[in-house]
Amino acid sequence: MQPMIDIIRSNGWLTADVLREGLARGWASKRDVVDFALDRLGAGHDGPEVMRLLDAEQLDLATLQALLQRSQNTDTPASVKSPLSPWMYATLVQITEGRGGEDEKLDQLEELYASFGYPEQLRECSRYYVPTHDQQLSVGEHTESPLLAMARLLETLKKELSGEA
Repeated sequence: MQPMIDIIRSNGWLTADVLREGLARGWASKRDVVDFALDRLGAGHDGPEVMRLLDAEQLDLATLQALLQRSQNTDTPASVKSPLSPWMYATLVQITEGRGGEDEKLDQLEELYASFGYPEQLRECSRYYVPTHDQQLSVGEHTESPLLAMARLLETLKKELSGEA
């Protein structure tokens, strides 16, 4: 399974904010910060903060967070409005591509829903989702499978993050 950071990087969504969020939540490592700094240098960004990020493995987390805060990308895609969105997308890709069966994937979706603080956009991916009063279904209708809702959300996130929505 492809690591989340690689999914984000390959789509061009890895920014200082996204990396900072990943570090804070344990989804990114100090090595990822070094790789990020090398990418930034390769793109012609050689400010002092970027140079200090090259020593990420010797720095504490608070220092790294502060350096990433100061080294905001000048070429951050406008489509990345929330630093959590690329992580959510990457996690959904991992669930989709995972080897587990339906029950295991539903369990992973529940964990994702909780770890992201129960965001509205993941609500329908929960097996416990029940439409509210104003969303009541007609007799004989059923809510869609959480896995179908996940596939729909994955498409939506990809379009939003790619600036197509």
